[in-house]
Amino acid sequence: MRARTNLASPASSFVGREAELAALEELFEEARLVTVLGPGGMGKSRLAMRYGAERLDAYAASEGGGVWLVELAEARAPAEALATVARVLGVELAGLASDAAVAEAIGRRIARLGRVLLVLDGFEHLTEGAARWVEAWTRVAPSARLLVTSRVVLGIDGEQVLTLGPLRAEDAATLFLGRARQVRMDAPPDAALVADIVDAIDRMPLAIELAASRTRILSATELASRLERPLEVLGGAVRRAVLDSLALLSPDARRVFALASALRNGFGVADVEAVLGDLVLPRGEVLGALDLLARSSLLRVEPGAPPGTPTSRRSAR
Repeated sequence: MRARTNLASPASSFVGREAELAALEELFEEARLVTVLGPGGMGKSRLAMRYGAERLDAYAASEGGGVWLVELAEARAPAEALATVARVLGVELAGLASDAAVAEAIGRRIARLGRVLLVLDGFEHLTEGAARWVEAWTRVAPSARLLVTSRVVLGIDGEQVLTLGPLRAEDAATLFLGRARQVRMDAPPDAALVADIVDAIDRMPLAIELAASRTRILSATELASRLERPLEVLGGAVRRAVLDSLALLSPDARRVFALASALRNGFGVADVEAVLGDLVLPRGEVLGALDLLARSSLLRVEPGAPPGTPTSRRSAR
């Protein structure tokens, strides 16, 4: 492995996220494992790859191990995930008869690489079966840093979590205008209209890019008027992101999510307990269900509510 990375140059520009990149750097000063948590389409993968690209020189210097990206979105079992990691890191699997043996060999490989950044992208389908191997790697390879992207927290010792929210308003507008120019070269819409468009789709990067692509056939005014029903405008990619996240939940949690989705423009925890308590599950269990939705990136919690009334806001997905 003479190369120091397998990161490819991105096909499109990277916009914003300066604060999040700085936060990752700060977290890695103390932690060996950081999980970037967020719903599908929020830009977790792009952020992780951007961070890796920016830190490549540091991780490759002085015979360091470099930066390695492992894409796990297609892996549906721990064995598949381990095989993918092994392939990226050049671990020979011949003679390794069990997942435990493969995981141990990977750990030795990571340890030999020394100062290395390993990006495990798309981990949410594997958290129950594979998280224990990640925890073991952080123990046997103290110089390594593991950056995980997931819709669900891993819940292992030493994990630090960076929750990825919507883009800042200015960055969301910049992203929309940049992508819209790629498909339509006439005069850009006014700033207020762009702000309305990106706010209607929660300033989510994937949704912004899809909305911008619709300007090929819709004016900005027409687009804004249709975003009362965003899934109908943005198409299957956003719908797929929702369904993939819901598939990770228990049936009761899915019902709580479905009913909470009818409470628009934010809601307080006490309000949800009053509305949903004893309807879907016992009132005393509603708080736990909301916590699960938050840990699964289907509910965003925002500060600033009056004392005693924590305010939660569902993802615009």
